[in-house]
Amino acid sequence: MTHRLNIANLREVAIKLGDKSDYSIAKRSGVSRATLSRLASGQAEPSIGTLMKLAASYRVMVEYLVCEPEQALPLAA
Repeated sequence: MTHRLNIANLREVAIKLGDKSDYSIAKRSGVSRATLSRLASGQAEPSIGTLMKLAASYRVMVEYLVCEPEQALPLAA
């Protein structure tokens, strides 16, 4: 089953903690800006490790950061 990062939910919780840029999200979470960019554009699928880092950094459940399978777009070829 393919899942995508729900970038809108991530940015929502990030902004609440003052992180208004991908740089700030990367710095807080330890996930590179390049990885965040690929995840946001749908070019990559998030690993469980990446999801766990992001969820822990923003104190949300992993499920909050994942789109429902029917919302997930196919990955670029």
